[in-house]
Amino acid sequence: MRMLSAISSAIAAVAMLAGLMGCQGTTATGSHTYEKPAAAASELRVLYVHSELTSKRIFGNPSVRFADLATLGYPALPGLIESRAPKVLEINGISAVAKSTRSDDLDPAGAMKALAADGSLGRVKLLTLQVQGENAFSNGASTSRTLKMQATLFDESWKKRLWSADYDLLVRRTPFERTGIDQAYVDAMLGKVLATLHQDGLVRLAGGSVKLPEAPPP
Repeated sequence: MRMLSAISSAIAAVAMLAGLMGCQGTTATGSHTYEKPAAAASELRVLYVHSELTSKRIFGNPSVRFADLATLGYPALPGLIESRAPKVLEINGISAVAKSTRSDDLDPAGAMKALAADGSLGRVKLLTLQVQGENAFSNGASTSRTLKMQATLFDESWKKRLWSADYDLLVRRTPFERTGIDQAYVDAMLGKVLATLHQDGLVRLAGGSVKLPEAPPP
């Protein structure tokens, strides 16, 4: 029993260190197609639903203070997705308009109404993005947070679910490095969502693979 406990502890430690030492970014953890449309989409409406999160520590020293979500850029995510989604999708040949909800702005119904103002409801599929939770790791002075995001594609009525996928969004802080959610991070995250949609045959990419806009100068 002691040996099994030691092995379990070692596995957990390796997993934790991988999270702390690995590069930040987006990882697809699974996708499911409920109903595949006859044709891949070349136009989308994008809705990001912002969530208030409460941290859950799953491994590490309880005395270590986490890098807070504001420091890591989480509050900027609604505005970044709203501004970057059209650019990332359009460089890949997909026409797009994006809206987001914010605590002091639109609720989901208001955001959907704004998206539908151009007559796209009943004509264009809807892609929703929402962070549904997070995990936090700590080790010494280093912390990392993994945001759990789900993407869902709806049909032209914006009611029938066609596809969904889950993603881990890793951000981290170490004594030597502070990383967070910025324009380049969001562009890469949106690229991962597009890649999964393309792999599952739900969107048509202009070049056959995902391209990202040029990174802003440092």
